[in-house]
Amino acid sequence: MKIAGLGEKIGYLGKSKKQKQTMITLGEAYSIWKLLVMRYDALFTSKMLLDFTKDQDLKKIVTDGIEVLETQKNVLEQLTKDFSIPMPNRPAEDSNVAIDINTLTDRYIYRHIFDSLANTSFKHMSNYQRANSAYLRETFRNFLNEELDLYDAFFEYGKLKGYLNDPPSFR
Repeated sequence: MKIAGLGEKIGYLGKSKKQKQTMITLGEAYSIWKLLVMRYDALFTSKMLLDFTKDQDLKKIVTDGIEVLETQKNVLEQLTKDFSIPMPNRPAEDSNVAIDINTLTDRYIYRHIFDSLANTSFKHMSNYQRANSAYLRETFRNFLNEELDLYDAFFEYGKLKGYLNDPPSFR
């Protein structure tokens, strides 16, 4: 963690919840809340899609992603508690849904998660830019770096399996 972020985190110690609320902006509180909503949705969807994944390599990559999502969810839940931000509604823990197994191919599962990773990277960058707090900027930077690592793993897997939509080439 950067020195300024560490200093801010130490500054939070001993502060009441009311005092901590004045230490972040409304935009930062919204970023934390919205990102937690996105983590809940992504976890639910990823766990559901994992149940239908056939390829073992894809299962490993999705499982790694779920671990990152769980870690980020825990950090965000702690931030909502620390700054007394209202918690969003949690999705059901059980992701069992009745779906025709033939409609969910590994290619579809890959494309859905890959597109979500790309979109979430932009959200992390936006949250980073919006944060005035060095501690929160560092948190969002870490989330972005984790997301980019997952994106790279998914990209390489997609190249291997031929799941990427190749853009047209001009010669």
